Amino acid sequence: MITRNTPSEGKKGAMFTVSAGTLALTVLGIILFIFAEPVITWFRNDPEVIEIGTAALRWQCISAIFLSASVTGNMLFQSIGKARHAFFLASLRTGLFYIPLILVLPRVMGVTGIEIAQPVSDVLSAVVSIILAGRFLQRLDTDK
Repeated sequence: MITRNTPSEGKKGAMFTVSAGTLALTVLGIILFIFAEPVITWFRNDPEVIEIGTAALRWQCISAIFLSASVTGNMLFQSIGKARHAFFLASLRTGLFYIPLILVLPRVMGVTGIEIAQPVSDVLSAVVSIILAGRFLQRLDTDK
């Protein structure tokens, strides 16, 4: 027998996924943030590379908190067959936000602009994902 999930079950599932992912990425991000310098030295023993790499890795650790929201939003739209929404959300992180940021931020902020371009793109993508997925999930209750 095939059963359909109710809108509230769908909301609960999405919230659980975002919450569990955010918790896991926060814990891992904190650990990696603390040990960023030793991790970078595994790859290169150049003081300048270690300094820049440590800063870049720490920025990534901070933005990782937001990745669960953008990935879950993207998967939500893929799973319900809304390919355009899913494609749009997938394009934000590595294209629509990242490319302009990587072209502009280094000119304004130097090396720091390079370090923060991807994390800023991740956060902006998560914000858009939260807005779109939130609107969709709110409509579930009214479309009964």
